[in-house]
Amino acid sequence: PETGWAVWIGHYKRDKWKGYWGSNPFLYLSDNDKRRRPGKEATFFNSHISTQVIGELFIHVIRSPARSFIDGWRFSPPHKGTLFRIWPPSGVSIAWPARTMTDHDADYVASALFLFLQERGRLAALRDAGQASSP
Repeated sequence: PETGWAVWIGHYKRDKWKGYWGSNPFLYLSDNDKRRRPGKEATFFNSHISTQVIGELFIHVIRSPARSFIDGWRFSPPHKGTLFRIWPPSGVSIAWPARTMTDHDADYVASALFLFLQERGRLAALRDAGQASSP
């Protein structure tokens, strides 16, 4: 893929988690773009998070024009060793199958960035309203 894409894979054996495919579009704006926009609501989307489970292969993809943000996105421990970033290439080999992801791991990965963005937007709205200080 071109720049602005990140792809992770993991070994996942489904237990009770029902997710097979998840899709979350979002709008990313630079600080300059935010200042020029009259409204706060997204009228279009330029970024996307999707998760697919194919057999025992868990695939998580993020695409956005915010290359530095996407390149810097990391999942927090304890999920290390269950999920591997394969794009952009790191040059590191992966022993496969890796440690198997749990239902909790799969749900966490599928929703982590979207929840982070929602919280970030909520905090920005509170700051704009004068109700919160910067984290």
